[in-house]
Amino acid sequence: MKFLHCVLDEKFIAGIYEIIEKTGTGEHEFICFNQFHQSVRYLTGPLAEKVRIFTSRRKFRKRLLSADYDVLFIHSLKAVDLKILPQIPSQIKVWWSSWGYDIYSNSQIWKNSSDLAPCRRFAPLTAALNAQRGFSLKKALKNLIMQCGFLLLSPERFFMSRKQFEKAVARIDYCSTVLPAEFEDLKKNPFFKAEFMSFTVPPPQWVCDNIRVQRAPTDKRNVLVGQAAAPAMNHLDAFELLRGKLPENADVIVPLSYGNKEYANIVERKGCELFGPHMQGLRKFMPLQEYMDLLYSCNSAIFYSYRQQALGNINLLLAFGKKVFLPRESCTWRFFREKGVRIFSLEEISAEELSTPLSKEEVENNRQHLTDYDFAAMIQTFQKNYEIIKNEVKHF
Repeated sequence: MKFLHCVLDEKFIAGIYEIIEKTGTGEHEFICFNQFHQSVRYLTGPLAEKVRIFTSRRKFRKRLLSADYDVLFIHSLKAVDLKILPQIPSQIKVWWSSWGYDIYSNSQIWKNSSDLAPCRRFAPLTAALNAQRGFSLKKALKNLIMQCGFLLLSPERFFMSRKQFEKAVARIDYCSTVLPAEFEDLKKNPFFKAEFMSFTVPPPQWVCDNIRVQRAPTDKRNVLVGQAAAPAMNHLDAFELLRGKLPENADVIVPLSYGNKEYANIVERKGCELFGPHMQGLRKFMPLQEYMDLLYSCNSAIFYSYRQQALGNINLLLAFGKKVFLPRESCTWRFFREKGVRIFSLEEISAEELSTPLSKEEVENNRQHLTDYDFAAMIQTFQKNYEIIKNEVKHF
C-alpha cells in the first residue's frame, strides 16, 4: 500500500517523516507545494532528499490526481488546494491530520460548532490593544499587496465558496485532531463525514528520548509566557497577572521569534516596562536543544490562550515537571484535567505557586499521562491505523 503525503515547510515534518519511516508500513512519498516560491526553511539537510518540492501548480495537481497511490495523507489543510480533493479518484482514501490552526482559521467549519469556536479570543488588555492598533494606511496597503499576491499565485484558493469547502471536506475519509473534543465538534457539521484516526504530530525521536533523561535539579524559578508573537496568547493580560508575583531573581521568558513583528515589539516594550532586566524577549530562533534547556530553567509557564495552542510546549513542560497555567475556559485546560494531569488555572497564579515546584508525586503522575512523547507507542498506533486502512482499501 502506498501513501502520498502532502506536507508544509514546517518544523514538525522531521518528526513526522522519522516516525513513519520507522513503522515499516508500505511505501511513503512526501511532496510539498511551495506556492510563493519562498526559500525552504525546514525541508533542508536529509529532508531535502526525502521531500519533493513543487513550484508549479499544474504539476502539483497532476501528481495528486494520478492514481498510483492508495492513501492521500494531508498534514494540515494548508498543505493542499482543497478544490482538488473532490477530484481525487474514489478508490483513494484521504486522511487529514489537523494541526489545530487549520481548523480555527477556517470559519466555515465552525458554523455549526459553537463549543470550540474561538468567539472569545482576546482578554481585556489585548482586546483594547487590538482596538488601538486598528486601521492604518500603511497596514491596509501592506495587506492589499499581500492579498493581490495571493490572488495572482493562488486564485483557486482565494475564490472558494462555502459549498466548495463543504464538498472538499466531505471527501475526507479519516481525520486526526490534536484534541478529541475538536473532532467531536467537527462532527456537528453534516458535511463532515470522516472517521476518527489517532495520529500525533511527533517531535524527533531524540527529543522523546531527551525528556526522559534525568536532569540535574534547578533552583531557577523563571516563568515562561506564551510560545509565539500572537495576540491570541494575550501576553499583556498574562503580564498583568504576573505583576507583583514574580519570584525573586526569576526572569520572564517570552518567545517572540515566531509571529507578528509589530505585536512582538509591543509585548517586549511592555514586558521591559513591568519587569525591567528580568524580561527576556526571545527574538531569534534557537536550536531545539537550547530551547529545551531554556524551558527546563522555568518553574512555571502561562499560556493565556482560549483555543488549543502550544500543545507541544505544554507537553514538554509537563514532562520536565513544570507547572502550567491555562484559562479554565480553554478546551486544552479541560483536556488535561479530564486526563488526570495536574494543571493550573489562571486564577491560581500567586507568588507562592510560582515559587513552589510540583511535588515528586505530581511530576510522576503528569508524566504517566503523557503519551505524545512515547516514540514506541506512536509507532504502534500508526501501524494499527495502517492495518485498518489496508483492510478497507482491500475491500473497496
